[in-house]
Amino acid sequence: MHAPPSHNGPLPDRPLLNIFLLGHMRVVSSTGLSLLPTGTKTRALLAILALSNRRPVARTRLAELLWSTRAPEQARASLRQEIHRLMDILSPLGPEVLDVQRHTLAIRPGLTDIDVEHVLRTTAQTIMDLPNPLPPLLEDLSAVDPAFAIWLEEERTRLLDHKIIQLEALMDTATDPATIMAATHRLLRLTPLNEGAWRAHIQAAMRNKEEGAALLGAETCLRTFETTLAPRRGSRP
Repeated sequence: MHAPPSHNGPLPDRPLLNIFLLGHMRVVSSTGLSLLPTGTKTRALLAILALSNRRPVARTRLAELLWSTRAPEQARASLRQEIHRLMDILSPLGPEVLDVQRHTLAIRPGLTDIDVEHVLRTTAQTIMDLPNPLPPLLEDLSAVDPAFAIWLEEERTRLLDHKIIQLEALMDTATDPATIMAATHRLLRLTPLNEGAWRAHIQAAMRNKEEGAALLGAETCLRTFETTLAPRRGSRP
């Protein structure tokens, strides 16, 4: 059994490990040491744990995501090897950041900082503080496994949905036309066919006495819908 002892001492003043999943994956210790695994499967394993909302992930689930085309016994054996590799890579940190149990794995709370968690904690009041656009989630992690590809697409959708919900909330609650226009600008980059965003954008421009911007918004709205829907109409028998 390779499970570490429980971490009962005081938590460090700053995270022992910083995990960056937006754009190219990076794993850096608090001292600046790169601990990014070299193996694709090892990176994918850490990414799954980092995106699990700090909840334990069943070993069976990890095996399914990383070795979906292998027999269960072979997948579990491969997973055990990757767990050992990951623990060896993170061993310079001292206190264990992984909670390795017989049936589950998890990243221990309080010892790591994960960039995606900051995005998912944004609200309507803070959503505009995020970079625009955000780098793609795990941009350089591909060709891992068909099941992992599906999972990754679902995680990207979860991130996108959160941003859309918060931008829509800001659009609906803000009173300043400039703030509304800035929110709708970001929102329309994510969902070009968002009728509510187009309407709010045009109305905010009119309230701000920017008739030219309102007219341009209306024309762009019509052109966007026309360009998007025209192929669908043309494809009818």
